[in-house]
Amino acid sequence: MPVARLKGTKALGLGFEKAVAKALPGALHGPWYEFVDRDGHGFCQPDLVLVLAKLVLVIECKLSDTPAARAQLGELYLPVCALAHHRPAKGLVIVKHLKPESTKVFGRLSEALQALDEQNAPCLHWIGRGALG
Repeated sequence: MPVARLKGTKALGLGFEKAVAKALPGALHGPWYEFVDRDGHGFCQPDLVLVLAKLVLVIECKLSDTPAARAQLGELYLPVCALAHHRPAKGLVIVKHLKPESTKVFGRLSEALQALDEQNAPCLHWIGRGALG
């Protein structure tokens, strides 16, 4: 089957996602999950999943910070990944560009990981080069 070439913002977003995946070599990049919920049978594909000893870290990569990223984590990816991996799941949003309304923003991965909670995923600002910190 032919693979469509992405253009514009979609291509930039996928490039950023791949850069984050490369910076986190232990993470699963784009794993597929199958689930059944009140709406029936479904599938989902988080950007990155890092399975740790005591929790699952689900990472959503975006070019710009958006509330939709946190909603997608909380309403879909975190519950699915917690059940699939039999441990608590927490979310992290990694963005290239911040917005004035961006909250809970960190410049280092270590700081963002300390701020993990179930209510609101922290935001890691990373320009796509260098270490995640």
